[in-house]
Amino acid sequence: MMSSIIALLILIAVVALISLVLAFLFDLFFPRLSTIGKALVAAVIAGAIPTVPFYALVAALSGPTDPTVAIIPHIFVGLVLALVAGFPSAFFLIRRRSRKRATAGDPDVFE
Repeated sequence: MMSSIIALLILIAVVALISLVLAFLFDLFFPRLSTIGKALVAAVIAGAIPTVPFYALVAALSGPTDPTVAIIPHIFVGLVLALVAGFPSAFFLIRRRSRKRATAGDPDVFE
């Protein structure tokens, strides 16, 4: 029981870390996108990455049956991981970076 809780916490930490890295990259390369848009894309990708190996394993072990039925739980788990761990971490990182960028000499900000 304890090892499964530790594994779940590690999975959440991995999703949050991947989401932070992707959010940082999206903020660097796509500065004109909205904060929520960048955070959502980073979170969904970060939630999907850990579930892909498990889907490949289930599809390989399913044999001649249709492996598309097995994708529904993986999509659900990926979206839950994105909602729980990926989106909050990406959103706060992008919001913090946009605040620093706005106060660092933005010509549209008048005193």
